[in-house]
Amino acid sequence: MNKKTQVVVGILSRYNLKTNQIEYLFNQRPLGKHYENYWEFAGGKVEANETNIQALYRELEEELGVKIDINTVKYLTSITHDYEHASVELYFYAVNSWEGEPQCLEGQNLMWCSIENYPKPILPSLEYLIPNLRNASDSGLS
Repeated sequence: MNKKTQVVVGILSRYNLKTNQIEYLFNQRPLGKHYENYWEFAGGKVEANETNIQALYRELEEELGVKIDINTVKYLTSITHDYEHASVELYFYAVNSWEGEPQCLEGQNLMWCSIENYPKPILPSLEYLIPNLRNASDSGLS
């Protein structure tokens, strides 16, 4: 596998008063991309001379039309995953505060749902993260 591509991932969450649950924003990969129709969290590649937080801010604005409050972003974890077409180093961030309503700016479908009802199929690189988010939700963390 060649050089690893650095990717930032923003996990937007909100509390739903009607269901009394934390919900996460998932988006579906568009047709024509690797793993089309698979579900993921918003994010993308870190560009040259860009910090992870700068990339996260830019990607969420480009993909969802939201402006995140970088002072409230929390680093969660990072993993490396080898796909058939690329090796990626993923940096996951909890995003609990933003301006604007998330929109489908890149033609993707969006879905707010609890971690127990997350959409499938989900990207293989996210499989291990779901139980960790479930544990965080169970303990009252977001």
